[in-house]
Amino acid sequence: QFFPAADRDQFEVQVWLSPDAEVTATAATVRVMEDLIRASGAVRGVTWVAGASSPPVYYNQLRDQDDNPAYARGTVLAADPQEAKRLAGVLQDRLSDAFPEARVVVRPFGQGPPIPAPVSLRLVGPDTDTLRTLGEGLRLILSEQPEVTHSKASIQGGEPKLWLDVREQEARLAGLGLSEIASQFQAALTGQTGGHVLEDLEDLPVRVRVSDAERADSARVAALRLVAAPFGPGDGPVLVPAEALGELRLAPQSAAITRRNGERVNTVEAWLRPGALPIEVSAAVQARIDAGALHLPPGYRLETAGDSEESGEAIGLLLAYAPLLGALMLAALVLSFGSFTLAAIVGLSGVLSVALGFLSLWIGGYPLGFYPLLGSAGLLGVAINASIVVLAAIRANPTARLGEPAAMAGEVLHATRHILTTTLTTVGGFLPLLLSGGDFWPPLAVVIAGGVGLSIFLGLFFTPALYRLTLGRERTVPAGEAAPALA
Repeated sequence: QFFPAADRDQFEVQVWLSPDAEVTATAATVRVMEDLIRASGAVRGVTWVAGASSPPVYYNQLRDQDDNPAYARGTVLAADPQEAKRLAGVLQDRLSDAFPEARVVVRPFGQGPPIPAPVSLRLVGPDTDTLRTLGEGLRLILSEQPEVTHSKASIQGGEPKLWLDVREQEARLAGLGLSEIASQFQAALTGQTGGHVLEDLEDLPVRVRVSDAERADSARVAALRLVAAPFGPGDGPVLVPAEALGELRLAPQSAAITRRNGERVNTVEAWLRPGALPIEVSAAVQARIDAGALHLPPGYRLETAGDSEESGEAIGLLLAYAPLLGALMLAALVLSFGSFTLAAIVGLSGVLSVALGFLSLWIGGYPLGFYPLLGSAGLLGVAINASIVVLAAIRANPTARLGEPAAMAGEVLHATRHILTTTLTTVGGFLPLLLSGGDFWPPLAVVIAGGVGLSIFLGLFFTPALYRLTLGRERTVPAGEAAPALA
């Protein structure tokens, strides 16, 4: 789990109704939802915004649903982080079952960059209809995953729309052109801004349009009167019913075309149950596709987005600095010891300490993520302290420097107190984070504390043994003879 969940007493609830829903219907739906949310546990507060994205209360929340009357987002404040985690898992099923007409997504706040959905796949190709068909097939595969709650494609089937087939000859006789008819329908049904109202510091536009009763009835829309040009000088404007100029019919609207980098793309997004790992779902879907569940025609490809794409970019940024940091650390060790071999021994002990840190993470039952990887970079610099102290002590003793076992053991034993003291104080400093609970700090603390603690064995046993194997010479130094320098 590359980006862990945040240890907060809050989580968000997103609601999508049918695209033709009005904001009043959306607001009424979330009011009923709030009663169910409050009855499900210890809830201290619920805040809703209907018709747009609510103001972010966490750093990676998106505001991508402005001016959408069929959308609402709420923030639930629970009694504590544990209750918030429990409620997020319980409410996903309860709200979905209680409101089948809505798409409800319950999401705990998590770390990482802002993404619309944890699992996202992009279908890229030239034809819109083919992309829509492939998107529906991909959504079918996603629906087979038990961790997936809802999915959505950016290219969907056409929404129902009223079309007026204008008889152009009759429209010209009435003095109306096609663009003029369209603009009058737009002004009547969608509305025009007729003024502004200043509320506190916000300027609210006042939109003027026909009543909701007329907009919701196709017969009344057909009888909508259009203003035609007067027949002669001095005559008033002529009102012509829309049905007199053509036939009004209900037909699907062409699907919207979404593009990315100049290519047509259908982005399929999926939301998961709280606690599910996006990387496992993406791997399972990819396995189904490789098995032949979805056939991509020539010229079409599938790209991974969402959490997997962002984690890959984050790993790439971390690895981009790894060669430079490794070269600087190696240079510092070579300058300190004057030997590439000793620098390699210290570097190898550092790499093994990182492996021991990941072993501690696995024993503790925590998932591998961004913060354990970040902690391993700090661990690499701290855990080599024991090896550096032991090697410095051995090289300070002319007899031990030549690999004499008894002398080496004496120097290692003399350095043990310093190594144990520094290691125990480092591990003790991370104990508060280890005992804090949650999913944020413990993985980071386990990697560093476990790697540093287990590196004692590397410094006291592995490093001197490897030194004697590579550079030590089994001979006795005569009294008065200077110890030879080792390259």
